[in-house]
This record gives sequence, structure tokens and C-alpha cells, in this order.
Amino acid sequence: MPRVQHRFAEILEHTSSKMSVTFNFFIVAILALTATSLSAAEREPLSSSDATTVEHFTLGSTVDGAVPIYQFQETVTPNIDQNEIIVNIQYPKSTDDAAVSDSTDAGDQLITKVSLYLEGDAGFTSQAYTTAGGIGERSITVQVVATNTETLRYIVIIDGLKA
Repeated sequence: MPRVQHRFAEILEHTSSKMSVTFNFFIVAILALTATSLSAAEREPLSSSDATTVEHFTLGSTVDGAVPIYQFQETVTPNIDQNEIIVNIQYPKSTDDAAVSDSTDAGDQLITKVSLYLEGDAGFTSQAYTTAGGIGERSITVQVVATNTETLRYIVIIDGLKA
């Protein structure tokens, strides 16, 4: 009986080392495939569709010590009977909840730069206007008007300095 147990241990050890090699090879193969797919993903354009256009608006400039103080993105689809999309972007956001507005340092920041990225259907047109506040102030309202697009996706990033 001890000889059978010894032989069983040898078979188990041999099988275990083969499984370990196979398992290690499997892990390496998965890592190689993952690394390849991540590299390919890094080269993708901002928009995955050829039927869209991206426009970039900048107000102000990069200032030493400034940090992003506000970031927001949204996708807007107009009603069927509208021929243009109008979006008002306001910083700081107006709220009726005093507890929410008190919890942010929005009033303590001076705006140094506004970056606005717009994505719409190929051939869309857009304009952006400052309607209130601005660079060097504590608040800003920007109005975006886009035409010839069924959907408008926008990202706004506002940089500022502590006042």
C-alpha cells in the first residue's frame, strides 16, 4: 500500500508542475492580449464616429498655480421642431439650496481659463458667448448656440485661482 501512495504522489507532483506551466502560459497570453488592446484603445480619436465634428473654444489662458475648479459634461438633444440647440453654462451653478452652495468654495475662486469642447454631427456650426461674468471674476455664464446637429455633447473645464 505505501508504494501506491508514493506513486500517486509522483503522478500528482508531475501533473501539478504541468498545470503550473500551462496556467502560467495562459496568464502571459491574457496579459499580452490585454496590453495590445489597451494600446489600440489609446489611439482612438475623441469621437468614435466619422459622422461627428469636435470644436474647441478657449477663453483666458493658462496661469501658474491655477487648478480645475469646475468640470461638467452633458449631451443635449433638442425637440423635433427646434432648428438650433441653445445651452447656458453657469458657474457657479445657481441653487436654491443654501447648504449646497455653502459647501463649495466657488465664491473664493477667480476664473483664469474656460475650455469648452463641443461635439456634434459632421458639418454642424456653433458659437459661444460670454453673457455674464468672465476671466478674473468669481462667476461666468457662457451661452452656446449649435445648429445643423441632432445632438450636442459638450464638456466644459474652468480653471481658477484661490482669491
